[in-house]
Amino acid sequence: MSDLKPHFKNPKQFKGVYSRDEVAVSETPLQLEDGEYALINQDDEDGPGTHWVGIKRDGNMILYFDSFNLPPPQTIVDWAQEADPKLKLYANQGRRFQHVSSTACGYFVTQFFNTVDTDDDYNQFNEEWGSRTPRENEIELEKIFGI
Repeated sequence: MSDLKPHFKNPKQFKGVYSRDEVAVSETPLQLEDGEYALINQDDEDGPGTHWVGIKRDGNMILYFDSFNLPPPQTIVDWAQEADPKLKLYANQGRRFQHVSSTACGYFVTQFFNTVDTDDDYNQFNEEWGSRTPRENEIELEKIFGI
């Protein structure tokens, strides 16, 4: 995923790349300060790396993004609760942004990192990207990232 980092609007706020099981169970669990974000692979640490999602902190909220609009795995839910019981985990809902055969999930997450700073931004992001078909979204990503 290092090929995505040059596309990050605020690379200093990028906390790194984690597998789903590394987020909470590592010796030093992921900690996010306001505005910081991380890429999470839905596979376990030893897995092949199948699908990328993103998390970003906005005050007392963790914004969870999945381009398939799937709910966060239990490990992410548990991590957010353990990191700070006051944190609210907010996941996108609605239409799938990405076609199931697409491999552009990292670019969808990068666009989320670059354009969403607050829960209001997140709602607007979901409305915009959810209003198009997955193919139209892929065309938009091609324009944005030159892929």
